[in-house]
Amino acid sequence: SITTTIMKIRKSVSTIEVASQKAANVIRALKSYVRNDNVHSATVFDVRRSINDILLLFSNQLKKGVELHVEMDEQLLLQGNESELSKVWSNLIANALYAMNYSGNLWIKGRTDSLNVILEFINDGPTIPEDVMARLFEPFYTTKPIGEGSGMGLSIVFNIIASMNGSIEAE
Repeated sequence: SITTTIMKIRKSVSTIEVASQKAANVIRALKSYVRNDNVHSATVFDVRRSINDILLLFSNQLKKGVELHVEMDEQLLLQGNESELSKVWSNLIANALYAMNYSGNLWIKGRTDSLNVILEFINDGPTIPEDVMARLFEPFYTTKPIGEGSGMGLSIVFNIIASMNGSIEAE
């Protein structure tokens, strides 16, 4: 009947609309990640949105058995290079997921005090051994098997944050 056909078409249009919105979100996340701005260009941006954009890129890995807990202040604005900081979020999330073997809890917490934005990426994977902790931000140092890691991720994170007068620590 014509009513059934119209209902099927409406459902299809709705599905296409949802899929295209998801695709647009992933494209926006990819664009913010690969944009090659001047490293020193700084704008004010919403950290919560920026991290959520990057989390979209990890949605398949998160589905495998990771429970995500995002606890951030509503207005978490930061002045910095969003494209470069997207690489920070991406590396920290990727390392956390790898360390916890894509299973367990991942917390991303964000707050601000009067001077700083404070972000924490926490997972309940195994503790980092002391000898590894001492070399964590060292270029080319990796605990991953050959072919899986370059050892540059946390070194890049360290350098990006330092270039914006920030600091990073691991515990």
